[in-house]
Amino acid sequence: RLVGSEMCIRDRMNSPFIILQSTKWAEALIIDGESNPSERIGKMFVRALGREPSSAEMDQSQTFLATVAEEHDVGSEGILSSRSVWQDFAQAIFNLKEFLYIR
Repeated sequence: RLVGSEMCIRDRMNSPFIILQSTKWAEALIIDGESNPSERIGKMFVRALGREPSSAEMDQSQTFLATVAEEHDVGSEGILSSRSVWQDFAQAIFNLKEFLYIR
């Protein structure tokens, strides 16, 4: 059971605002027509966090995308054009501690 600030973070992760912004970002990514998932991941990190992903973060991101694609019944050839896959990834980025908190 989550209490206090943990509950607020959980609520924020799934808030209508975050879901809407994730959807809009995913739609914009698909319109951009990037042809490489790694390049798209890199651009998303730069836009959200102001930096490139580390190699470990890139590996984790690619694993996350493959898992989410499988959950949404999207084959590897359909990942770049799947709004639901990129929406989930955008929502994950919005909920990184680095995005949520000022250092």
